[in-house]
Amino acid sequence: MAKLVGDLERRLAAETERRAAAAKRIDRLAEELRHEQARRDAAEQREAGLRAELEAVEASLAPEAAAEAAPASLGGLSLLYVGGRPSQLGHLRSLGEQLGAHFLHHDGGVEDRSGLLAGLVSRADIVMFPVDCVSHEAALMVKRLCRQAAKPFLPLRSAGLGSFVAALGRAEIAGLRVGAPA
Repeated sequence: MAKLVGDLERRLAAETERRAAAAKRIDRLAEELRHEQARRDAAEQREAGLRAELEAVEASLAPEAAAEAAPASLGGLSLLYVGGRPSQLGHLRSLGEQLGAHFLHHDGGVEDRSGLLAGLVSRADIVMFPVDCVSHEAALMVKRLCRQAAKPFLPLRSAGLGSFVAALGRAEIAGLRVGAPA
């Protein structure tokens, strides 16, 4: 009888150990699944943003869209762009001005003095900055200055033309257009 009890206790201990190991494995796999789901959700959000930007660029390049986006479509809106890639600024400026905006630019403090930023924010109707191509310090300064001056700001996903074109169609800008309903 003692041998049977000892054997049953060993088997019980072994099964308890296996159950604990299985529980740990389940917990680890559940955590990995949560991380994968978060990565998938982030990728889906990036994909949706990229798709919207691509559609905006394609629409802006179509002849009908160019006719609809007459030079006065931004109605003299003053747009401040902070940061970005110097090689793309000409394209951004050209597009903004083509659509009737006054395009202002500050590089975020690389060559332009950061003290000039407050004056530019005060002249702008809206401020944009690409989060992938502006210093953290400049982005924080833009947000602070815009809040102080009650000016809207739009962080852009990237410094690319697609992000800029997509932002030009956003409601925040549409509400600022001269003659737009408030």
